[in-house]
Amino acid sequence: MPGQDKDYTTAGMTEREMRSRIKSHREMAYKAAKTARENKVPEAFLSDSFRTWYKNNPQSPFVKGGGIYKLQDQAGKSISAHNRYVKKTNTALKITKALNVKKAQDLQKQINKLVQGY
Repeated sequence: MPGQDKDYTTAGMTEREMRSRIKSHREMAYKAAKTARENKVPEAFLSDSFRTWYKNNPQSPFVKGGGIYKLQDQAGKSISAHNRYVKKTNTALKITKALNVKKAQDLQKQINKLVQGY
């Protein structure tokens, strides 16, 4: 369908608005990457020996105190922050591409004016 390839994310935006959006999306992506890195679950909790220990010690304070749920929450935060990072980065790239297309169109218009003698 012909209407599907039009991108409404940048429709009607000026170059200044695009540059501003690119900058803000990159900052949000950096913040999300930092959050993902801070909430990363330590490798020790992902090993087979930890799984064995967890199964063999169901009465330990870690298990009874909700430690495993805290780890699950931490992993969830890390994954969602990583997904936000990917989304914001892709949006910034999409806007950058649209900005480059707009600049190329403006340059082509200027060339056409010079060639036509306006």
